[in-house]
Amino acid sequence: LDLSKIQNSTFNIELYEFNAYDEVVQLSNKFKVLTENNTLIFKTKISDSLKNVFLGDWIRLNQIMLNLISNAIKFTPKNGLIDFIVDYKDGDFIITISDNGIGISKEVQDKIFKPFEQADGSTTRKYGGTGLGLSITQSLVEIMDGTIELESQEGKGTTFIVSIPLAKVDKATVEKHEVSQEE
Repeated sequence: LDLSKIQNSTFNIELYEFNAYDEVVQLSNKFKVLTENNTLIFKTKISDSLKNVFLGDWIRLNQIMLNLISNAIKFTPKNGLIDFIVDYKDGDFIITISDNGIGISKEVQDKIFKPFEQADGSTTRKYGGTGLGLSITQSLVEIMDGTIELESQEGKGTTFIVSIPLAKVDKATVEKHEVSQEE
């Protein structure tokens, strides 16, 4: 459904205030439990720069992170390592997800962002999936005026770096809003 809306230009990004640090910690904790069950090491580094209120579409940011972390889990063998790093620098919300999984060959790196495409047929048979996650992720990033970079080496692992412009909410505005709600 998301892909259809994106392709038809009827997809909307909804802006609202959210506490990025708390939201990312909650997301990270969910994946820590899941990866422990899969005997994976899930390391998280969440920058203190996220301890602010931001204006953006948390649901779509969350969706981007879910897709990328889910892929890292899917393509990382037992006892493998996944690094999840989230930072805020120079007005950008930066997500870095690295794994030491199967990696992606240079020949298919562009192909994996196309709808219904995966590295090859054996990937679908072995790991499952529809091949929509990265296509949707790339589209969401672009709709939010961001960038997504892929660094990968077959047999060594993959790193995705997503950078999305995100505005901090002025503390004076937040405090004024909180006071007026209490009255």
